[in-house]
Amino acid sequence: MKAVEVKAKAGSLELSPPTALFELAAGNLSGRYYDVAPDGRFLLNTSPRTARAQTFSLIVNWPARLKR
Repeated sequence: MKAVEVKAKAGSLELSPPTALFELAAGNLSGRYYDVAPDGRFLLNTSPRTARAQTFSLIVNWPARLKR
């Protein structure tokens, strides 16, 4: 993802050289890897650079376990 500064100059535009913001490891979503919100924030769809197993625990009805 890169950024370019844009300046309006007498009927034309002046563009700065591209500056790298960060590198993406994006999946295939028909070319749409990001979206911009009305407030200027954006959401990126990325995938991890390395495949590594991740685990998590889901505790259902945890308040009942506190009463034991």
